[in-house]
Amino acid sequence: ASSEYFADYGTYDVSITVPSQFVIGATGEHRAQTENEDGTTTHYFYQHSVHDFAWTASPRLLEYKEDYEFIPGKSTEITILLQPEHKKIKDRYMNAVKNAVKYSSIFYGDYPYTTVTCVDPGYNSRSGGMEYPTFFTGGTYFLTRKGIPRPEGVTIHEFGHGYFYGLV
Repeated sequence: ASSEYFADYGTYDVSITVPSQFVIGATGEHRAQTENEDGTTTHYFYQHSVHDFAWTASPRLLEYKEDYEFIPGKSTEITILLQPEHKKIKDRYMNAVKNAVKYSSIFYGDYPYTTVTCVDPGYNSRSGGMEYPTFFTGGTYFLTRKGIPRPEGVTIHEFGHGYFYGLV
């Protein structure tokens, strides 16, 4: 109970093997992948100076990536892993992450990592709204419309935990 906002820092050099049709996301940089003869793929992730590691994989996830220069000369690769039923709000997730990176960098110091991954959790999975270094879950309603601040509110909030317990 007294350690939620404390953890030792370390370097994670992780190999994860999943069925080849799965989309995967994790803390840190996706450095390589190897296609195995048994129909699986081994993915290699690396991140220095973080206090935790998390990952997700599913054959249902849709993956969207974009390089984002949040201040001149500083950029990060944004990955959105989206449930197919939420495909229409991809841009809302992407814009929320961009705003979180940009404004956190302005107010709290430059975002120091080369990646950030936002996962749209599965319906009723009870996994929305959780943060890890460079990786967090967002959350939205099954039916959402303009004017309802989800996924934006939870996306910005969970990204913010990367600063307030992770960096500051």
